[in-house]
Amino acid sequence: MAELLEKVQEPFEDDHYIKWLDIDRVQELLVHEHHFWAICKVRNKAD
Repeated sequence: MAELLEKVQEPFEDDHYIKWLDIDRVQELLVHEHHFWAICKVRNKAD
């Protein structure tokens, strides 16, 4: 679904980072239901 390319710059916000999550745990970790809905839409499109 995603591919990280070369690093363009150093992060400028210390509290923002990329963390890969196990797709089976996403629903329990996300706060908003619409975030989970969006992930399901992308996942179904990629299959």
